[in-house]
Amino acid sequence: MFRDILQPHIIVVRGGTSPKHRPVSLASGSSVFHTLRGRHHVNDAHLTLDGKYELDGRRVDISDLLTLGATVFNTLHHRDGARLQRACREFDVPHTGNSHTSFSEVDPVARKNIIRRASIPTIPYWHFATDNSPANTTLADAIVAELRYPVVISPLPDSFSTDALIVTSEDELLEVLAACRSLGQETTVSDTYQGQAYAVLVMDSFRGQKPYAFPASELFHNHEAANAFDRTSASVGKHGTEISADVEELARTAFEALHLRDIAEFMILETPEEELYVLDVDPQPPLDRHSLLFDTAGDVGATLEEVFSAIVKNAKVRHDGVAYPYPSDTTAVGRN
Repeated sequence: MFRDILQPHIIVVRGGTSPKHRPVSLASGSSVFHTLRGRHHVNDAHLTLDGKYELDGRRVDISDLLTLGATVFNTLHHRDGARLQRACREFDVPHTGNSHTSFSEVDPVARKNIIRRASIPTIPYWHFATDNSPANTTLADAIVAELRYPVVISPLPDSFSTDALIVTSEDELLEVLAACRSLGQETTVSDTYQGQAYAVLVMDSFRGQKPYAFPASELFHNHEAANAFDRTSASVGKHGTEISADVEELARTAFEALHLRDIAEFMILETPEEELYVLDVDPQPPLDRHSLLFDTAGDVGATLEEVFSAIVKNAKVRHDGVAYPYPSDTTAVGRN
């Protein structure tokens, strides 16, 4: 009974104004709500496509939403998530989410730049601007002349069928770059590295470890090289081979270097020469029962309730500086 009294009131916020990210947020938020409501007082908040908040199906102002004395479990993506977290800070409300850092708001090109500036090993790449100024044209010509084919182009505009494309010649590259420029799409070109891709989920604190890496899972995809995969069509599985502990250690190191918290997903490439590179980071990974989290949590004997409760507890600790006992995890966690 004592522990149940200490369970915080939680508001799960899902939805969003972006048609692209909204389905993932809706699924994640629904999973969190239905998982936690058995042991917690949980409300369901929805951000509509037109940017209005609803609480348990009724329209509500965000100021009213944030004065209910609840911890906000934020499953919104990108700018929606950032706006909600700014509001939470303004109203001094404990909240989850990675939008305290600009990494969660920016596009894949900017994420690559942040990863590189944080000294995290990533595959060498070159940035191509959208305009054809003399300086940019000269730089682009110099880069193209030095590339070793095949190379990977990413991200691509929505007019292409995949998130990344492999080209095998200079003529093909120039054709694709011209198409990207005509659509105003900034583009990166990177070296092609063969190898195996892995996905690793990292939490800022779980079961007394800080940060905590769930077991790495192999990524399977339909592209010719491991650093160019369409995440929407990639599948997860295991060959039964031992995955290097260095993969999980790199994910933990990158998690801290990027100042992330709660939970994030890392895509890591291991080459045949055992070199490791971070391909991408998802600061707001799916949290539903069809996600990587559900599988990897099961691998360590955890439940979604334990994981979500730990995320809420970590948010409370960041805000209050007090460790709250939970039925599934009674380890005290320091301020993050």
